[in-house]
Amino acid sequence: NKFVLDDSLSSHVWDNYLSNVDGGKLYFTRPEIERFEKYRYTVDEAMKEGNLEGAFAVFNAYRTKYKARSEYIEKFLDQPIDYHTDLVIKADRDSVAWAETDTELDREWDKILINQALSLKLSGKTDSAIVATLKNRYSVLEKRTSAYKAENVFHFFMNSFTEYLDPHTAYMIPDAADQFNISMSQSI
Repeated sequence: NKFVLDDSLSSHVWDNYLSNVDGGKLYFTRPEIERFEKYRYTVDEAMKEGNLEGAFAVFNAYRTKYKARSEYIEKFLDQPIDYHTDLVIKADRDSVAWAETDTELDREWDKILINQALSLKLSGKTDSAIVATLKNRYSVLEKRTSAYKAENVFHFFMNSFTEYLDPHTAYMIPDAADQFNISMSQSI
């Protein structure tokens, strides 16, 4: 199928990219997302020129936000967890609006962390094991995120493009493609 690199395609690819980077709307606030709007209709020209400034601007901001969120999680887990709450988690994050402030994001993360801790508690874990499990989980995720390289940003961005053209198609960076080919040849 043929397609036209135009502003309409740019807008769809941009939405896909933001969703691929922060689909849960748990890191960026609405004002931060609005600052990235200047890139929305430039994706078509940027792709023709090989310019991924917008993709890198978002991803670098995401990495900074992720690091700050990891620090927040660490501090949260250093306090006793209060399971006696009537907080409600909105499971369908697609229908949620972007938070206005980091304080609103903190409240969302409080809910997520209490929910995860409660799930572990119901499975029989002790409070100390719960904290250790969650700290380890988020430490591993933070290390993985901080280790992303330029090729990973390119991968996320190109997936945003290919997903728009065909939801069943994905771009793989060379290492991932090699790994995929090896695993497929072993499964035959």
